[in-house]
Amino acid sequence: MSRNSEMGAIMDTQWKCSKEIVGQETTVNTNRDECPRNFLNMPKIMHQGWDNKYAIGVPEGFFGANHCNTKWLLNVMGDTSDFRLMRMLKQGRTRIMFETDQYYQLLDQPSKYLKGNLLERPMFNSKVLLFLNPFGIAIYLRYYNALKIIAKQQKYRKPMIYYNQNNYAAFVNDTSSGDVLVFHFDYIILKREAYGAIRHLLAIKWCPGDSSKLVYRRRYYQYITPFLDWVDICRNVIKRKPNLQLSRITQEMVDAHSPQFKLFELKEMGQVMLEYFELKKLTPENYHDANNHGMYAGRKLLHDKEPSLPSDYVKVFENKPARPVIPHAVSAARRFLMYTYYYDYEHLTTLSQILSVTETFLKNRYFSCNPRCIEASWHKDPLLFQIYDIVNMQVPEDLEADQDSEKAKKVVLREQMWSDIAAKPHMSCWFHRFDILNCVSLLFGVMQNCILKNFPSIIIDRICRILIDVLSSSEFIEPLLSYSFYDTFFGLTCLANCVPGLQSTSVMRVMKKAPLVLTKVYSIPQISDMFSPGFWRRRDAVNEDRPATLDEIGEFLVQRKRLMSMRIMTGEGGEGMSCTSAMGNAGSIIMFARQPERMVEVTQAEEETVDSSKSDTVKKAQDEALHIKRFTRQEIDFRYSCVFGQTFRYAVGRPKLILDETKTLSQNEKESRDVPSRLP
Repeated sequence: MSRNSEMGAIMDTQWKCSKEIVGQETTVNTNRDECPRNFLNMPKIMHQGWDNKYAIGVPEGFFGANHCNTKWLLNVMGDTSDFRLMRMLKQGRTRIMFETDQYYQLLDQPSKYLKGNLLERPMFNSKVLLFLNPFGIAIYLRYYNALKIIAKQQKYRKPMIYYNQNNYAAFVNDTSSGDVLVFHFDYIILKREAYGAIRHLLAIKWCPGDSSKLVYRRRYYQYITPFLDWVDICRNVIKRKPNLQLSRITQEMVDAHSPQFKLFELKEMGQVMLEYFELKKLTPENYHDANNHGMYAGRKLLHDKEPSLPSDYVKVFENKPARPVIPHAVSAARRFLMYTYYYDYEHLTTLSQILSVTETFLKNRYFSCNPRCIEASWHKDPLLFQIYDIVNMQVPEDLEADQDSEKAKKVVLREQMWSDIAAKPHMSCWFHRFDILNCVSLLFGVMQNCILKNFPSIIIDRICRILIDVLSSSEFIEPLLSYSFYDTFFGLTCLANCVPGLQSTSVMRVMKKAPLVLTKVYSIPQISDMFSPGFWRRRDAVNEDRPATLDEIGEFLVQRKRLMSMRIMTGEGGEGMSCTSAMGNAGSIIMFARQPERMVEVTQAEEETVDSSKSDTVKKAQDEALHIKRFTRQEIDFRYSCVFGQTFRYAVGRPKLILDETKTLSQNEKESRDVPSRLP
């Protein structure tokens, strides 16, 4: 009894303070156009069409924590029998107590309501007051039977509960003056780890891909944190809750079989400019040396450095260098890996959960190679050529159109609008493959970060195993084991999520580990299907002689000599083969061969002679820091501008970046700043 009286006194004190400070500020001024003080200096036109301009407050007409209706509702919803709740929902005078606009006040002390469970952690802290509707209370206290029943209720052909209904919390950070936080049901699920409620939230038409936001008010200041979708919410919560089970969340949505959730969906996040090798085939018309006809000349195109051009290659690269700009479409798996590499690289507190959710995507076959990509004759070529082909691919605009019609003509894939690409499977499958390559690059970056921080070998081996499983599932394992370290290295540094500071030891570690993992995890038929028939043929053998046992396969993979597509290098520089810069060398021309017959054989011992001690580690660190800064700023700007539009860009002074392939990234940034940023 003393405990209830003590908590009641605390609650009354806090509510009195909230009513005087938070509540009065929303009602003192009768002018509905009045805004919080931090917005008063902004132009009035900025608020037109913006529904977040009004100051938020706790809902009116709620039932207090000690009210008899609150106690009755908790008693009914917590009953293990469904009969009582069903009967109350059928009666008109008690059904209104479960409406979506009816709020109840609770203390953020779950153990107070869940008897016998003293280890329950609060959603925020024990001094917070929550204002939840019945569906939010059922999520908060994990009353899954009540959630199932309420989710099925209908009222006049409309749902009884709306998935985007607001819920409130007071005294979250300021227990003296008071504050207010507005959130939705999905936020309660993550904070309270009520993973079993996800399927019931999907049942009331919650779409994980829809945008949402958190609104926080503290006296005269009001902050809004926008979320593009469920991935953003998870990334926000896991910052302060590293034990959030991302794999469980993803698996619950997959098992729900809801049409609102799509595992293979790619989220467009603007555009991105790539740094890649521009490859040109040498022919009698553009190159004088007949011995190199059929080879490819490659030059690295960096963001802010013009490549030098030797006189022998003037005709080969007669066009002005174009840095390709492609739609930046990313998957949920890639965005989780991006969080670890770009935002959590210092401490890696979320590493365990990120690896678990990657394994969940792997188990659900997200990383499987699309059948349309398998039909292509080059899907097992060196990574460098695969990236070049995807970036410069031309595909029919409509596969079902007549051959003589306009829609049957081929168009450049990267120049199409993302809405058109996403709606056409023969286009989106290549962006899916490009997304998997970026996931592989991020896994390499995370593994290298763990190596540099001296993480236990068991963690590094786990990342290495995940990498090999992803490569096997996506059929990138043959390019990894067929071609040299240099081919893999330069391919990984031509991606949107490249690792500028990638080291040879990280790549070689996976190459050495791959034969052991394959023979340990997979059977003989599975390993055989990962590779083309020509992979097992030795150069000195006339007929195909495929190994018959796992031991023979392991011995073959370890001793097999890999091919090097990179043959010679000419021009200024001289650093193309030494790998002193992970971003490549913009002052040299490198020769590549695509046909295996023209490639040179190299052994692992020769690859391991790469002297990494001579690498310019300072330059690598600078390149990596610049890459992380640019990428994170681009992602944050896109996320906020999706909610606030031009208002956000006006406030921060960073206009929308318009990318032109014929100009460097710095030139594009300068020209974008020169465009008037005033609101109309």
